[in-house]
Amino acid sequence: MNIQDKKLGQVAGTTNLPDQVIIRDFQPLASIGLFERERLTRQPVSIDIDLDIAPLSPDDEVTPGNIVRYDYICAEVSKHIEGRHVDLVETLAEDIAAICLSFERSLSVRVSVLKPAAIDEAAAVGVVIHRSNAR
Repeated sequence: MNIQDKKLGQVAGTTNLPDQVIIRDFQPLASIGLFERERLTRQPVSIDIDLDIAPLSPDDEVTPGNIVRYDYICAEVSKHIEGRHVDLVETLAEDIAAICLSFERSLSVRVSVLKPAAIDEAAAVGVVIHRSNAR
């Protein structure tokens, strides 16, 4: 059975709760930070995304065109980060949330952005934000 032959909602106990696309520890290199040294070199950031999406109805066929693809999300985030500097992790988290919420069926998102190399005494520092589409 391939993706085009399958329908969602065939599992017993299906509810009206949202589905989720989850991305863990995505680590693109970013030019991020307020300090001059952070403007001179790119550093890894660790990104976690929990994207709530509206489920397809049980009658909808699952096709590549109607699923929210995590590879597309990662590609859009990477494209956004390349070639620009961001002063604050809060700004980057907001930008990532906006990217995620731009996908059709997106309802809400939790975005975590951590800087593992920011403080020697900490494994990582950063922010977590929650945003939703007004529907």
